[in-house]
Amino acid sequence: MANEVTAILPQFTIEYKPAPIVITNEVQLKQAITDYAAKYKGLVVTEDTLADTKSVRAEMRKVVAELDDNRKSIKRGYNQPLNDFEARINGLKATIKQVITPIDDGIKELEEHQRQQRLLNVRALIDEMAPNYGVTAADVEINPEWLNKSISHKKIVDGIAGTMTAIKAERDRITTETLSVRKYAEANGQQSEGWVSQVSSGVPLVEIFKRIDQAVIQQKEVEEQERKAAEAAAAVEKLKQKQVGNKTVDTETGEVINTVPELIETRLRIAGTQQQLMALKQFMDDSAVEYEYLEG
Repeated sequence: MANEVTAILPQFTIEYKPAPIVITNEVQLKQAITDYAAKYKGLVVTEDTLADTKSVRAEMRKVVAELDDNRKSIKRGYNQPLNDFEARINGLKATIKQVITPIDDGIKELEEHQRQQRLLNVRALIDEMAPNYGVTAADVEINPEWLNKSISHKKIVDGIAGTMTAIKAERDRITTETLSVRKYAEANGQQSEGWVSQVSSGVPLVEIFKRIDQAVIQQKEVEEQERKAAEAAAAVEKLKQKQVGNKTVDTETGEVINTVPELIETRLRIAGTQQQLMALKQFMDDSAVEYEYLEG
């Protein structure tokens, strides 16, 4: 069909003979312009010559404008055959393009349909292969290369298999390393969740263990600092206290910090039922009351 389209076109060529552009009396014109420019070159503008220099400038601008008007006129005439030629060629091209556009659209539509069909085939292949590799179809991201028209079926299968193998291996790694990190963190008194999340982020297991060790060291240092600070504070408070009898007094404020209750001893003879006496004994035990059984 392509040869048929080319065959209907007759052999054709474009004839073009550039026309020369001639300036009559060009030598004399160039000399006159040169002399005219030289005459006023270096003209100094003063208050006395201001009006004359403005007049000279206006005359020079008229010369430039006249030269440019001639250039534009020639250019329009010179370009006209080219403009006419381009219009004829563009008209011929437009006739062909009116046919090309729907053909182009049809080709794109068919190629997209073929691509969608290849996509369905690849998805079906993934669904079929996924159970054999211990993954789900949703885990597999489709590689655009698998949809290429020129790719072989074997290459697609190998690509899908490689991807699934990698997914399964990564999942097994995360499961195994997550368990190891959880146990190691808990064995060192650390909350495991924050450390476990680093496994999925791809942090090497050795590095996670190292970070846990550093966290344990830092925690112990903080606890030791807090203990020493508490001991120092207690020592300072003790220096401000004085024991007066059974009372501890703040030497700065005179406030009684705590008192030691005075024990009072008394003798009682108690009569009651066995249940009442057992209840009384339980109460005294719960209240830390000291007592003893007397003979007779």
